[in-house]
Amino acid sequence: MNEPLLDKTYRLLDETDLTYRQIASGAAVDMNWLAKLKQRAITEPGVGKVQRVHDFLLAYKGIRVLRSEPAEHHVA
Repeated sequence: MNEPLLDKTYRLLDETDLTYRQIASGAAVDMNWLAKLKQRAITEPGVGKVQRVHDFLLAYKGIRVLRSEPAEHHVA
């Protein structure tokens, strides 16, 4: 089952350790709008902005996963 974009974005927002300022800057959205989105206070948040927040948080999560994986050692 595919999780709806808005639900997944809410989950990513709830799980992240980033500040509103960091997310808003990275996703190119207004910080006040982002705060209202996280509080679920926007009835129709707009797919474009939600997609930008989603994509930014997913990319950030991916970077954190990559950084936490042990480095591969290649033997020549």
